Amino acid sequence: MSKTPAPTPEHRAVSVESVESVERPQGEAIAITIAALAVGCVGIYLARALVGPAFFALTLVITVRPLVSWASRHHAPRSVSAVGAIILIYTFVLAMFAALGVPSCSWSIPCPPTRSSSRPSGRAFRSC
Repeated sequence: MSKTPAPTPEHRAVSVESVESVERPQGEAIAITIAALAVGCVGIYLARALVGPAFFALTLVITVRPLVSWASRHHAPRSVSAVGAIILIYTFVLAMFAALGVPSCSWSIPCPPTRSSSRPSGRAFRSC
């Protein structure tokens, strides 16, 4: 048996009850919370060039993650399932650009001519 001395009051662990917590009035806590939210929103606004694409990429990765897990469970090598997920993400992004290209092509087609009698006077543009 070891002969360790009994712990002295200086060596005892500090209990939760002995630590005094700082009590703030409710109004002060609300003001600090609102100020922290405002600072956070301004920070996100100023870093929007980084936050937007990072959020989109994270959303795509989280969406494809079950596919990678499923492929790994079915004994596909992890690298193959990861490359397949990346190819799937690139295909999705390219499909989104293609889907945006269809309406933009239709915007470049000129409107058919209209009869001048059916057009109200004073309008400087044609409507389709």
